[in-house]
Amino acid sequence: MTRRHKDPLRPLTHDERELLVRIGRSHAEPASHVARAKALLAVADGKSYTEAAKAAGRHSGDAVSDLVSRFNREGMAAIEPCHGGAPRITYTAKERERILKEARRAADREADGSGSWSLSTLRKALRQADDGLPEVSTYTIWKVLREAGFSWQRSRSWCETGRVKRKRKSGEVVEVTDPDAEAKKFDRTSVYREGEKLLGLSVWGTEQAGPFQRIAYPGSSWQPQGEPARRPHQHIRKGTAKLMSLFHPATGEVRVKGVLSSTNAVLHPWLEEHLRAILETLPPPRLLSPEENRAM
Repeated sequence: MTRRHKDPLRPLTHDERELLVRIGRSHAEPASHVARAKALLAVADGKSYTEAAKAAGRHSGDAVSDLVSRFNREGMAAIEPCHGGAPRITYTAKERERILKEARRAADREADGSGSWSLSTLRKALRQADDGLPEVSTYTIWKVLREAGFSWQRSRSWCETGRVKRKRKSGEVVEVTDPDAEAKKFDRTSVYREGEKLLGLSVWGTEQAGPFQRIAYPGSSWQPQGEPARRPHQHIRKGTAKLMSLFHPATGEVRVKGVLSSTNAVLHPWLEEHLRAILETLPPPRLLSPEENRAM
């Protein structure tokens, strides 16, 4: 006889159950999300916490109890893992803005020791400033700059995306701003994640590599000490080869095939074969109402 639960699972709404079923059957969602969805569905179907843990491939019924309590408080957000115990963010918006302010300032050769900013010179300037950050690291500076749209340019300086100086024919130097810079910036990882999670899409990318010489290439292997593997220095040329690939960013799965050429006549049938196989593994699509379709 099972013990009475202190915080039993509240009834699931139709949308919650439908979303949990989709996540539980997904091959693209992280394994932790799939396990949590299966555990919640098992509890909703009347199974005990221990049985729900086994159904989700877990061993602890206590973990399912904690998951149920969190689901009652937060809803579908309980599918996402909690903070894993890493150090909390110590640099708030104020400190990040201080780093960006220093990066936007033109470096002074006499005061800063350089005419352009690098991560180390930025760290030195921030640590020595009266209102600076005495313990800031180059990694923190790099992360803040990247999030703000800065990139490391060949001129050896940090430049803000969408802002550049141009010299006109008259000799005047002006700063040009791209009004669409923010719209052009996007996080590919979030695009893949949102497409998989919210829209139910399986996002794959294709790429071709090569050409590669069809000759023997040096490699690594375990050999007796003082007796390395040897290969002949002569070879017969056999042309070149290319590599076709199909990559799934959400899971890291990659499908590859070596070919002598990657023309459309070779690439398209290979893509069609694998994409059809991928479609067969996906759950049936959910039909959207006109309101949901317009909202997306």
